[in-house]
Amino acid sequence: MLDMAKAFDRVWHDGLVLKLIESPLPRRMVAVLRAFLTERTFFIATGEAASRPRPITAGVPQGSVLSPLLYTTYTDDVAVHASPTDHRQPTSPHQARAT
Repeated sequence: MLDMAKAFDRVWHDGLVLKLIESPLPRRMVAVLRAFLTERTFFIATGEAASRPRPITAGVPQGSVLSPLLYTTYTDDVAVHASPTDHRQPTSPHQARAT
């Protein structure tokens, strides 16, 4: 079973931004989405001790209405790059195989 929470944590920011740049979205929207993803940090606290903030370079923010859309954009071409042993239908008659 696919753990969607972990999958959302694996979205590589630079890769997603590149896909957004290459999409038909207006440049201003891409800039807004880039700002939404970048310069986020996290830290760990226990008791009175806390770590220094560290950058978050992967994952989409949890609880945001934009996160499912960004995840879908990031993974939209996964089937295109699937292995040759997958079970997709041939896209042309020349790719059909005898069974």
